Order: sequence, then structure tokens, then C-alpha cells
Amino acid sequence: MKTAMSIKEISSKLKTVSEPEDSFLKECQEDGRKGVTDLVSKWQRAYEKELQVKNNFMKMTEFERELRKQGFSVLAGIDEVGRVI
Repeated sequence: MKTAMSIKEISSKLKTVSEPEDSFLKECQEDGRKGVTDLVSKWQRAYEKELQVKNNFMKMTEFERELRKQGFSVLAGIDEVGRVI
């Protein structure tokens, strides 16, 4: 990093990073301080978790998306207790 930011400042700025190709994240990955490497690891775990959540959502809605492509606009179902949803 050009000027040494504090761990707190880095933590705040990492919260705005949304993609692994971000230049600030790459700079942080090259920072040798343990606090920064811990923050980068935490960011990577959160990013992976978010990807997993998105992938799970896409799998769960695959049936609905296919029906919408076929022209259906209203979908209904019954949950495991028998309530109409």
C-alpha cells in the first residue's frame, strides 16, 4: 500500500469491496501484517458464503424461472404443512 492505513481503516474500506478483482483487495493481499491478512481471509469467507447463498437461491428458483419463461405469471404451491402459498 502506498500509505500505511490502520487496520481499522482497512476494515472499513474492505466492507465496500464487492469483487475479488478489486485493486484495494489485491493491495491488502500483499500487505504482510497479520491483522490485514486476517481481514482479507474474513472478506474471502464472507464472499464465498454470499456466492453459496446466491447459488442456493438459483437452484431453489429454477423451477419457477422455467415456468415464467413458458409464460406463467402466477405460481402457487403447498408447503409441507399443507398451507397454500
